[in-house]
Amino acid sequence: MNTIALLPHNGHLLPGGRLKIIISRVCDIRMVTEAIANNEAFALGMIDSNYCCYQYQK
Repeated sequence: MNTIALLPHNGHLLPGGRLKIIISRVCDIRMVTEAIANNEAFALGMIDSNYCCYQYQK
């Protein structure tokens, strides 16, 4: 089973598009940094931004 880190965001991004984002919460910075360091995927998700550090299992 693979896991994908989900970064809460309220922007819309279409395939092949670009979106400039600012990551300011410590848990989000850690999540994205770990995903990049381990050559793993992460995704933007329109989810409740009041919660921190989501992981989705596919």
